[in-house]
Amino acid sequence: CHSGGHCTDRWRDFSCTCERPYLGHTCQYNYTAATFGNEKIINSLVTVEVADYARRAVRSIVDLSMFIRTRQPKGQIFYLGSGLFSSPQTTSSRDTCICAQLESGELNVQIQFDGPSESYTVGGVKLDNGYNHLIEVIRNVTLVQVKLNGTEYFRKTISATGTLDAQKLILGGHPQTRIVRQTNENMAVAKMESALPTAPASTTT
Repeated sequence: CHSGGHCTDRWRDFSCTCERPYLGHTCQYNYTAATFGNEKIINSLVTVEVADYARRAVRSIVDLSMFIRTRQPKGQIFYLGSGLFSSPQTTSSRDTCICAQLESGELNVQIQFDGPSESYTVGGVKLDNGYNHLIEVIRNVTLVQVKLNGTEYFRKTISATGTLDAQKLILGGHPQTRIVRQTNENMAVAKMESALPTAPASTTT
């Protein structure tokens, strides 16, 4: 098994359990990395239109995870939501979303389902050191968990009980009509893997 995969001897054969982001029979493949903000390109992003069946599957339960690698202390990581933006500075009360960004090198997660948005920061863990970091944001009805590199750093029961209308998944960049806080720096997002099944992506740079 390549790339640190765990090998199981099956007498006449073997199987490999691959560490993310590797896959394949012998962990010989790697998920393709996407880079945002390379060479100071502004507002580079990927937009994915979420398929109807996937949208129904994540209304109350979501497990979204990806690897990121950056040296920028600020930057948008992802937005998953309905895409009902009112203005860059104003949150639309109709929007439902889960989004993550870096602020001062720390992970900040914002959620909004059926009322005012709620924001949580994982303090004390810097992610802007140029190394790969696996981030995972889980929502199970009213329970929200945040994991970094497999370790749970945050678990909270939230007041919002509404459903998530996940019509768009946006990775990187800062669309001019986003509801989240705007930042000047973009960040590199590496080896992304999402547990959310989606329709084919359209890329905008």
